[in-house]
Amino acid sequence: MQLFDLHADLGYAVLKKHRAGYSNILSSFYTAKLRAGNIKALCMASYFDGSQNWEQMQEMVTVLKREIACCEEMTLVCNASDIDWEDDRLYAMLSIEGMCGIRDNVESKLDWLYEQGVRLASLCWNEQNELACGVRGSHDHGLTALGIRAVQHMEKLGMRIDVSHADEQTFWDIVDHTSGILVASHSNASALCSNPRNLTQDQIKVIAERNGVIGVVTAAPFVHFKKTKQDFEHYLKQVQWITKTAGIEHVGYGFDFMEYYDGTDDAVKGISSPQEASVLGDWISRNKEYKKTAYENAVRVFSY
Repeated sequence: MQLFDLHADLGYAVLKKHRAGYSNILSSFYTAKLRAGNIKALCMASYFDGSQNWEQMQEMVTVLKREIACCEEMTLVCNASDIDWEDDRLYAMLSIEGMCGIRDNVESKLDWLYEQGVRLASLCWNEQNELACGVRGSHDHGLTALGIRAVQHMEKLGMRIDVSHADEQTFWDIVDHTSGILVASHSNASALCSNPRNLTQDQIKVIAERNGVIGVVTAAPFVHFKKTKQDFEHYLKQVQWITKTAGIEHVGYGFDFMEYYDGTDDAVKGISSPQEASVLGDWISRNKEYKKTAYENAVRVFSY
């Protein structure tokens, strides 16, 4: 079963290797692993932790887009309906994790990102910035006036709003100031693991009501608080719980594989890397009621 990954931090990984002098980075380091895991399509995130300025944001997006263009077996798409699930190619969409570099001229900078092909973006990572507040910020901060302008312009453009990493106040402010599809690209259910990065039952239901999708994430601390239960079995429990709460049409996968961060080992046993994602595809093939979660729900959200 082929898969659509809603969150892969390849922007960060590619830029690091680019600065180290590598070229043809995707073909050299990643495409074979994606194929081994049956990940055919993915949102490639450019990740910003709160310290970057606008020029640094532009650099990562530009380098990643150039590397995708250099990869002979990969196609960049802006509309998921352009993905051919029968051919032998890989497909990439551009996303942004955190927009700390946008501190003014929000509409024109969002226009630039959209012109590059970005179709999914979160306002913040875990930090508090000029737009919004992440889970480690001041929880009375929420969405700023500039952030309100940002989410409303994103909806106007057709850039999906990613609520993963937003704290609860920011999440509900986004709900109050928008009307369209919401995406949690890589989040789990707090009912099963009370990590602040996970979603409450009410949040899950609102994303479903807004016709969105939740990418169930493999990062171990979001699957279970006990290390002995940070495994594929308990990852599937997250998939099943979110499906029960949101409905089958609103569940996908945002793996957030930690191997894209050199030296970081914070992954679920049994599905810890892109090449191991095939275990999920095999499980879906055996449990056909979950077929839509493999890629159909993600394709719906990113088809315009």
